[in-house]
Amino acid sequence: MSVTHAIDGEKLELLGDGAKRCVVPRIVDDPTANRRTFDLRQEKYAIQRLSGVLGIFGDGPGPETITLRLDPCS
Repeated sequence: MSVTHAIDGEKLELLGDGAKRCVVPRIVDDPTANRRTFDLRQEKYAIQRLSGVLGIFGDGPGPETITLRLDPCS
């Protein structure tokens, strides 16, 4: 999705807690980081675990899985 929409390196404004902040997403091309991110999400988000059991999400990152790092705008 992020590759399709070409957001890698673009400035984006995110809204959180009623405040806007500028970030620059960077694609992390590292399968180990993708696996670690997936594992952390599995621990934290019960809905993702349930979705995995129901077959909505897979049981691990696939070849198209990426991790986005959100750096502050400079």
